[in-house]
Amino acid sequence: MDSNSNGQQLLNDLFQDPEKFEKTQFKGYELLNEYLGGVDIETLIPVLESKNSLIYKVGISICSELDEQDCGYLLPELLQLLEIEKNPIYLHYLFSGIFKGTYNFNKGQFA
Repeated sequence: MDSNSNGQQLLNDLFQDPEKFEKTQFKGYELLNEYLGGVDIETLIPVLESKNSLIYKVGISICSELDEQDCGYLLPELLQLLEIEKNPIYLHYLFSGIFKGTYNFNKGQFA
């Protein structure tokens, strides 16, 4: 199984049964590694736009580990999550992704 099909299978697992995905040790980490290995970052958009908190929290966690360019691409979705996420741990991850994404495009304003 190549990286893209493994990443797609993990995404399918996440959407089909978020509770099982969350309880299965290292599944979120496996999905992160798929993104770090080159899975199309655009496939993370539906994860971040999900109304299910178990799903979008996986996306938030993944974004906190991505590079500035990827976070910049996902910035609109990350900013929308500020309105609904209240858990301090996930807010920390969310702010990390937002900072990296914003810094990449607005370095002068951040300075």
